[in-house]
Amino acid sequence: MAAGGGEFWTSRIAVQDLEGKGKGVVAVEAIPAHTLLVRERALELVKGGDEKDRMLVLNHLLQNVHVRVMRDPGVREQVFALYPDRATSDKEFEKRDPNEKKHDADDADYPPQLVEELNWLYNILVCNTFAVEDYSNRGEVMFGMFLKTSRFNHSCCPPCYYYFEDGVINIRTREAIAKGDEVTIAYCPVYASKDFRRTHLKQAYHFVCVCTRCTSQNDYDVVLDALACPTQGCVGYMTTDYSRATRCMTCDTEKPPSWVAGVHKELDRLRKAKPYDPASIALTHPRSDKAYQYYNRVLNYALKHLYEGKITPEARKAGLSCAKKALACVAVMPYVPEQHLMLLLKAASLAGKGERDQLLVRAGEVAAENRGIGDLKQFSGWLRD
Repeated sequence: MAAGGGEFWTSRIAVQDLEGKGKGVVAVEAIPAHTLLVRERALELVKGGDEKDRMLVLNHLLQNVHVRVMRDPGVREQVFALYPDRATSDKEFEKRDPNEKKHDADDADYPPQLVEELNWLYNILVCNTFAVEDYSNRGEVMFGMFLKTSRFNHSCCPPCYYYFEDGVINIRTREAIAKGDEVTIAYCPVYASKDFRRTHLKQAYHFVCVCTRCTSQNDYDVVLDALACPTQGCVGYMTTDYSRATRCMTCDTEKPPSWVAGVHKELDRLRKAKPYDPASIALTHPRSDKAYQYYNRVLNYALKHLYEGKITPEARKAGLSCAKKALACVAVMPYVPEQHLMLLLKAASLAGKGERDQLLVRAGEVAAENRGIGDLKQFSGWLRD
């Protein structure tokens, strides 16, 4: 089904009732990898800093969406169809944390019927608001309500990925999908640890994830929960079992449980230090954190200073080093190709000319391998000379 304004919904998928899940998207025929499934403009879109701003953003969206709902019966029908059982919605709303369920209508002299409708709408927004990064604008975080995209259920190992640019969300297959299989996307960063993912999904979307990745042991989460190996020159990972010795999966270096506990204790101390300087910590304690998350944090810190024109040689060196380590993690977690591409472009921004050219060549290869990402121009906002 094609729509105006560049919107699109492929006939290869359909919304169907799923046992134990309500509604979801299912492949009605076999779908090859890299296939465009959906292009959709947000019903409403607002700027936000990060997930910490979620409650403020929800209040902003509540006002905007409610205006649309009041003015357009067609929009009203589509929005409330996302959570048609109002009685269940009201019960779920009452279970929420008092700080979370408070919204602007609570402080206004609205009639009870309107407050009840706003509560219902707020409940819908809590479960159907997506945080997206605008790749055409250096990853600016936006929060939006997408009516069609909201029909896709979550999985931490989804066969699809989405990216956002110029006000449009695009959903593509990462791998081939068989006829009859559910088509899912990820509501949270798939490169986060299992504990983080499940906590985030419970707090933000109010469900406990029971996807195959969350309910089984797998190599991806072993890496994400691991600490970087302390052996000089090794890019392997140390598992974080506190009850027994931990061993590097690459060089077989072994450390006792006390070493793992010591690393986390030192990291807590460094995080509480004032001022907190991730780049300096990377240089002096490069192994003091769970590998991927820490590498990403230091990389983004260096890029922030690069964009502001005040990066130091030490921060550039730390950022580039962490970009390479993050890429090593991504190599064993092939879920979200645009994340791989962004890491390559971020690394290229910090690298010298020769290495920069090599990284850009690899970025071009990733874009070509994953045709859905399109051309590198849409990601050019990440690049800096």
